[in-house]
Amino acid sequence: MARSSSYLPDSAERAVRAARSSKPEASRAIEYAARAGYFVKGFIYATIGVLAAMTALGFAGGRIVGTRSAVETLRSQPFGQAILWAVAIGLTGYVVWRVVQAFADPEHRGSDFKAMVQRVGLAISGLVYAALAVFTVRLLAGNGGQAAGGGDESQRSTAMLMQYEWGVWLVGLIGLSMIGVALYQAYRAYSIEFEKDWRTGEMGPIVLHWSVPLSRFGIAARAVAFALIGWFFLRAAIQADPSEARGLDGALRSFYDEPWGEVWLATVGIGFVCYGIYCALNGRFKRINP
Repeated sequence: MARSSSYLPDSAERAVRAARSSKPEASRAIEYAARAGYFVKGFIYATIGVLAAMTALGFAGGRIVGTRSAVETLRSQPFGQAILWAVAIGLTGYVVWRVVQAFADPEHRGSDFKAMVQRVGLAISGLVYAALAVFTVRLLAGNGGQAAGGGDESQRSTAMLMQYEWGVWLVGLIGLSMIGVALYQAYRAYSIEFEKDWRTGEMGPIVLHWSVPLSRFGIAARAVAFALIGWFFLRAAIQADPSEARGLDGALRSFYDEPWGEVWLATVGIGFVCYGIYCALNGRFKRINP
């Protein structure tokens, strides 16, 4: 596929840098927070992917983890406390950016039905990462405890929801929403619309060449995992059985339990590393104008 992007002329690059330097301090602070958030999000997904691939390939130290377990794994690494501080700060920045995207609409999505669905999704994403940021801070404070497996946590949350009369329907709605997110992510991987958000003129030739294929593979791998999580929640609702619900680590484990499980898990793990690279590209090259 021919690439539509090219390097900007020097005059255009100078204009971009001048416009960026003239931003109000608050806008620049939000931009820095967003970029830090993208980098940290990518780091967490890359950690999940590396541990999954290590498990599939039989390397010592490999584990199948979700986001919380991945953060807790980082605590046990050299300079773990410093890493957790960076993660907590980055996640907080990402939450701030999601809130700004959802409520201030700096990307001019609008207020039609499609735009409102996207903005609600951004707000929900902010809540999810806010919970992860709080968990990280609790780990830093020494009272986070052991992170429960994503499947166990999902099952407990599902069981709690199913105690209410409308709980089964809500669990089913969560499952359908996850599948919808997965389909949208698959579309993004196919259409490569994400490339339009990058300042490709600042990319070197190697980054420019590999940015799209690696990002497409990463987004597609995450879409598959989300679709599987959604199916587990939907099945839990259909069977009225909270034990059917699974989180990210449960979805990864289900790949491993299939025939040729090592191949499936390694492929998805590498895909998650590629998704981490995609997040890092957003952190460095995404156009962010609060």
